[in-house]
Amino acid sequence: MKRIFSLMIIFMIFNISYGQRILQPEDVWAGMIEIEQGTLMRHVLNDIPGSIVVLIQENERIRTCLLARKILKEQDKLPKINLKPTNLMSSFASRNRAAGISILSFITASMGVTDEVKFIISETSHSSILDSDIDWDAFNKRVDKIKERYPDESSKAIFGVVKVANIISIYYEIYKRVSKASKIFGWGFNAEGKCLSEKGVASSAFKVGVALAYPDSIIRAFENQLTEIDIAPRLEFKSLVFEDNFGKSMNIYIARNLMKPGYFVDDIDDLFIKE
Repeated sequence: MKRIFSLMIIFMIFNISYGQRILQPEDVWAGMIEIEQGTLMRHVLNDIPGSIVVLIQENERIRTCLLARKILKEQDKLPKINLKPTNLMSSFASRNRAAGISILSFITASMGVTDEVKFIISETSHSSILDSDIDWDAFNKRVDKIKERYPDESSKAIFGVVKVANIISIYYEIYKRVSKASKIFGWGFNAEGKCLSEKGVASSAFKVGVALAYPDSIIRAFENQLTEIDIAPRLEFKSLVFEDNFGKSMNIYIARNLMKPGYFVDDIDDLFIKE
């Protein structure tokens, strides 16, 4: 547990200026933790907020599991779904650049070394709750039972609650870089001084993601951890928390170190008992 705290703190220090940067493709879905697309076969999007999430570090990566049964104060009241599509970004990326952007990395399997991808990222829908909608007492009771039942396994885990669930779509076209405009075949154009020629038909994909809220106990644990580490200059952690960047920094760290997309388990036994 202490090790994962240290890693996350270091990550937060290097990203303290995150909000001051020009928006990059890496930032579009920053703080959203990917979950399996198949989740939507069993759950409507607005049925996901309020679910407890278990985060377990394994070999420097983080495994993410969502638990069935929400812990909302009003269990029968589902949050609204916003179905208004929103264009988040439209740009180009080389194969190497796309490989380093989590939401685009899957495209690189179809790209040659000198290819470029033109992409449009849009949010198709989202659903969210407020911190005040979460029954934190019920959360603490359920987490305490898990820790009591599985003391060793849960000692390596961090628990949070889904606050936002959304779906993004990725429309993309792959272009081949050519040496001059006369070699453009079919549809093509000049982009940032490069001549690009169409390579295949346009495609689309979608991803499902969640953003988490964390209990006060996690925030206090981070505050205590910071007092034990000699950091110069000292990170103004309290201002970071009060500006509501704490959860975002945590989520960014988890998203970038995710072992694989998160998935629902019906019971905690499915997570901690291995046959």
